Amino acid sequence: MNLEAGKWAFAYEKKNFNQADNVYNTMVQACRRLGLRVGEPQWMEVNSLAKPDEVNELIDAKIKSKAKPDIVLFVLPRETYYSALKNACYKRGIVSQCLTFRLANRFNLAIASNVLRQMSMKLGGDSFFLRFEQVLEGTMLVGIDVSHAGHDSSIVGFCATYNRSLSHYYSEVIKQKRKQEIVDK
Repeated sequence: MNLEAGKWAFAYEKKNFNQADNVYNTMVQACRRLGLRVGEPQWMEVNSLAKPDEVNELIDAKIKSKAKPDIVLFVLPRETYYSALKNACYKRGIVSQCLTFRLANRFNLAIASNVLRQMSMKLGGDSFFLRFEQVLEGTMLVGIDVSHAGHDSSIVGFCATYNRSLSHYYSEVIKQKRKQEIVDK
């Protein structure tokens, strides 16, 4: 995963600049160690994340100027802002990642690596993959199992890979008649 310059945004409250700056610089260090690149974000400094209108206006301005970010990273001074900010991004088709102020205060390379992994997965990347010596073109791994532990029904778990590196998968849970082994869906 590479966070290209201008393709991601970093939102924080003006009074928390030092924490935001530390988070960004630690992410850059983590990327270097992981062999990834992180470009300069679109900085979204606001007076208060408690005012959704201010954040909404900033996001709308980015979209109108054709600078819509792929993902926005928020440093939240309070967890109560989480739902409103996530919702603001969701309504605009933008992925978001939130850090609490407490986590930002103790941000280190291990935390940065985990945040980068989460951001990568939200953008469609892989958190890990396996290397197979000989995998034929078009191979799909499929897993299916039935559990009869319930009193009134059996539960089927199903998953199947759908990409070349066998790291993205579709999964489904199916409820069916008790003790039924064959899936009839």
